Amino acid sequence: MTEVLETTNGHQKGRAVPPLPTYTFDTGITVGIRKLSPFLRDDIEAQLRKDDRRDKTAPTPPLAAGVEGQLESNESDPDYLAARTAYEIALRTRVQEKLLRIAIKRGVEVEIDQAALDAYKADLAADGIVPDEADEKVLYVTRLCIGSDADTQDLYNAIFTRAMPTREAVEAHKATFPGDSSG
Repeated sequence: MTEVLETTNGHQKGRAVPPLPTYTFDTGITVGIRKLSPFLRDDIEAQLRKDDRRDKTAPTPPLAAGVEGQLESNESDPDYLAARTAYEIALRTRVQEKLLRIAIKRGVEVEIDQAALDAYKADLAADGIVPDEADEKVLYVTRLCIGSDADTQDLYNAIFTRAMPTREAVEAHKATFPGDSSG
């Protein structure tokens, strides 16, 4: 347990802060996990949709003659439906990319192995490849820590879902309680 730093007149305020839970990737690299709100995904999607409406990149239904010849949006137009489907798929991909970056930046505590990261960049550079990720923490986690698609899903689960304690953790916690007192 990490000690609480703040004291008043020699008395500890608050409680000891437990260490972050950890996750070990298939690559063997272990990181600390900080829980994040599942509403983060909704915030990202809402912002991207807002930006797309502002920039007029989201598809809009064509106008067609409606009742009494008035122009109305035709949301059943086949070309619009195809464009809308393609847009939703692309939007989901963009949301997932941003969510992963933010989840790593805010939800993963890791000591970057700078030598390994530099070697990775050098290997890419030798083949004329420049990574498009500028954030070293994101690059390190996505390229050197994550070893499988299952790792990515497990990372999301570790950050965004409730953790179930292991049997070992429960037993260790029970051991901290005082035994029955006599008398």
